[in-house]
Amino acid sequence: MKVQEEKDAILLQESAVYQQEMQVEMLQGQGSFDFPDGAHYEGEFDTGQMHGQGTFSWPSGELYQGEFLNGKRQGQGRYLTGAKGEEEEYFQGAWDQDRYHGKGVFVWKDGSRYEGDFHKGIIQGRGNYLWSNGDHYSGEFLEGHKQGQGSYQWDNGERYSGEFAEGDLNGQGTYQWPTGQQYIGEYRNGIKHGQGTYWESDGSQYSGTFNNGLKDGQGTYVWLDGSKYVGEFNQGKMHGHGTYTYAEGDKFFGDTYVGEYVNGEKDGKGIFTWLDGSKYVGDFLHGKKHGSGTYTRRDGSRYAGEWRNDMAWEGVEYDPKLKVVRKAHEGRFFHIKE
Repeated sequence: MKVQEEKDAILLQESAVYQQEMQVEMLQGQGSFDFPDGAHYEGEFDTGQMHGQGTFSWPSGELYQGEFLNGKRQGQGRYLTGAKGEEEEYFQGAWDQDRYHGKGVFVWKDGSRYEGDFHKGIIQGRGNYLWSNGDHYSGEFLEGHKQGQGSYQWDNGERYSGEFAEGDLNGQGTYQWPTGQQYIGEYRNGIKHGQGTYWESDGSQYSGTFNNGLKDGQGTYVWLDGSKYVGEFNQGKMHGHGTYTYAEGDKFFGDTYVGEYVNGEKDGKGIFTWLDGSKYVGDFLHGKKHGSGTYTRRDGSRYAGEWRNDMAWEGVEYDPKLKVVRKAHEGRFFHIKE
């Protein structure tokens, strides 16, 4: 699933711009000051500057309550954006030079919430981000985005742990589904891409290359019953050259196919070897013997010729000593008279 994007922290109203007006009064100690534009400060002063504990309100309704140093928000404080200081959006935590800096909590008006490190007014460092829809991320941030090691959990129970870059799944990681599937491997922009291993909920497993979320390239797929395919994939299907070995329980138990696949089916040149030693070498189409091919039995007798839809169509059958014994015509065999 796609991860949620991070919201930007709200832009801050300046407090230092009001300093020049206050310094004219050279206020000292506890007091208050009303500015011509409607802004108001109440708290401690030192030589005409806001300094110590205080409350500053802007004409637009924003409110800051906390510590000041030399006219700037510095230390611990709370910043609210709603009208008359109501908690529409707010920040609670550490400040430095009028900016969020250090540990803090930011809450947006839709209920999304971040708790962790800030750097010069930006979410950066380690923290926990909870979106209003229930998604949750815990890990590293850089310049306001998920970056580095982290863990993301969706509201439906899906979970990813691993590397992030530019706010998305990028790099090595583990993705788990509540229905039992699991993927361990590489991601690019939130999609399985590169080398990885994927387990189906029934225990079947694919290990190999992924491209844009699909099995694509060289890989190995092992079914729950033990059947195995080793070879090439394209857009999620067996495609190209590969080897398929049938496991116990299958009607082809112990049989092996080596050859070409197209869209998940045996298609092209291939060799099918049965457990008893019989072998077919030739053409396949849509999973069946079709085209030119030779079927050799364990005793050495064989049929060579054309096949259609898994049926010997036009050709010759030989005994173990390669003597012609029958001929096929349009799917019917005729014995050769001595």
